[in-house]
Amino acid sequence: PVLDFTAATAVLLALEKMQDNIDDGDQAILNRVFASGYRRPAEKAKQNDAQLADVVSRGMEACKRLEEEAISGNMDRGALLPRAFCEILRDIFERVSGMTAVDPITREALLLSAVDLGEWIYLIDAQDDFEADREEGRYNALLYLPPQEIVPAHRQASIDSLRTEEKMLSERDHFAMQAAARLYLLEQRIDRQLALLTYPRFGELIANVACDGLFDIRMTVMSGGVPTKL
Repeated sequence: PVLDFTAATAVLLALEKMQDNIDDGDQAILNRVFASGYRRPAEKAKQNDAQLADVVSRGMEACKRLEEEAISGNMDRGALLPRAFCEILRDIFERVSGMTAVDPITREALLLSAVDLGEWIYLIDAQDDFEADREEGRYNALLYLPPQEIVPAHRQASIDSLRTEEKMLSERDHFAMQAAARLYLLEQRIDRQLALLTYPRFGELIANVACDGLFDIRMTVMSGGVPTKL
């Protein structure tokens, strides 16, 4: 049941992302082609798990409403958008924890990591799209990051870990620096949260994703590259 659930989740979220790209005019033709291949499995996923489909659709609708309000000039609403996306992942992780026998500490660690991972995904996507969004006048989460959240992140980040990024981003605007600091902090929190879990299987794989995969993607995106895998 867990594997079927995660597969359905991946299909529904991927289709939502493609539709968002189409709406934004971001490689619209290519995304339409890919989306056409996802619609049938997405319909099957909705039929098999209406509750999951409702969580994803309601969550994405909430994100779109906040985005529209942000574009209209409500900066406070724009700052809430990454958190709205986090709630989608939290609800999904909560469903997964209910499918397996997990103790309260493990469950809480899963839910906390879901929230931080959701924000990480949202911000890394925002960084990847930042230049195009700014040129087209579209919403981008980096424009709404509260500065008071960024300063502590830089202070907690190790100098050695961020030195390369600071050099790499020295000629770019401060939004990229904000993103680097916030993403680094989220990676540290995810690593600590997942360290509370015990892995009967796939422990090395999960540790590799948490410790190396997120870092590698951040460095690739920050350097202007295109991430190919996690």
